Amino acid sequence: LSKELESTEKFDPKETIPLKVYLPDKSPLEFRLDEEATVEQAIEETLKEWFESTGGTGGLKLHTHAPQCYELRLHEGDGDPDEDFPALDRSGKVKNFGDGDEYEYVLCLIMGVTVPPADSISLNVSNSSSSRARMLSRSSVMSGKTIIKVNLPNKTHSITENPSYITVRSMMEKLLNQKIGFLPLTDEFEFHVNDSDRKKLGLMSNIVDEDTILKDLQVDELFLRQKNYADDPRPDGISKEKQEKKGEEDGQPDLASFMFDDITAGRYKEFDVVKKNKFGRRQERTMGIDNLKIYNMKRGSPSGFAGKVFTAFKLISSVKRIDFVKKETGGFFDAVDEEENFCSLKIEFDETSEGGATTWDITAQNKTECAEIIAKIRFLRDKSKQRS
Repeated sequence: LSKELESTEKFDPKETIPLKVYLPDKSPLEFRLDEEATVEQAIEETLKEWFESTGGTGGLKLHTHAPQCYELRLHEGDGDPDEDFPALDRSGKVKNFGDGDEYEYVLCLIMGVTVPPADSISLNVSNSSSSRARMLSRSSVMSGKTIIKVNLPNKTHSITENPSYITVRSMMEKLLNQKIGFLPLTDEFEFHVNDSDRKKLGLMSNIVDEDTILKDLQVDELFLRQKNYADDPRPDGISKEKQEKKGEEDGQPDLASFMFDDITAGRYKEFDVVKKNKFGRRQERTMGIDNLKIYNMKRGSPSGFAGKVFTAFKLISSVKRIDFVKKETGGFFDAVDEEENFCSLKIEFDETSEGGATTWDITAQNKTECAEIIAKIRFLRDKSKQRS
């Protein structure tokens, strides 16, 4: 039986590709991988192969518990990554980025990312994770910790583990610091419980008092929501109620619904857009964004390859301003469609950018993607300012 199991675990050479991945110390690691494997799976397998071959000893230290903190880049030579191209799309098949029969890449720690300790990684599980949270919570009672599923505003969630003696506010500060990277927004959010837990706890509303001790809360699930009150003055003198009403009237997407952290924001992602050049000509492009650059590529080019374009990329740090542009046209065409308004955005770059000060006029496929582009770039730009 053991021989049969061993034989099933081995890859069929005809269905695998030979990978050579250069580690951060420029040493090569060679192994075979399923030809249908994604870049994300290649990263995980690289960390696994390194640990199995070294036992985690030696001068090189890799964080095998945090594959999300790493990226794969094209190999330029001598173990160095090609910095002219973005990191490989994690969801793409790793074989699609090879050169003929050669598949050479470089494993890099994502720049600017703080690697969390192994015992503080939030678990990302399926939507049925409330039962998982209950199971984990029961197993951690003796350790003095409380495990709760937190539903985030962007329709994702995290399973959080905290000491049972801390307050709900302390838990929120820790969560926002992990997900966003800074704490000024703490006063803008609050936790809610569902109606069933509200009745069980005898609460007058679904809002949880921030001074509540976790061990006294006795719930398996919370909902992180932005506070809503009428007399909250905004920096521009407009109340939050009026701002929200104006946003609803205009149909502008809520940027606060996109919650990024260092890892998710810096992860390379592509968007199909239309870019208007300085002569007013509309050009189909693919916009790629990672933690350092905004890439301008011809539509249909292999991921990370710009093709023949005048400006292949701009640095995130050179973004001076980025915002929605409300137009009477939407989508990719000139037909008036209010449902597709707020699909356009404008990016202003300062004089330190490639080619000097300039402006990009961009139209996304829909206003949700437009909002995601703006939120992602703003987050990365603000983080780059904090580091400088």
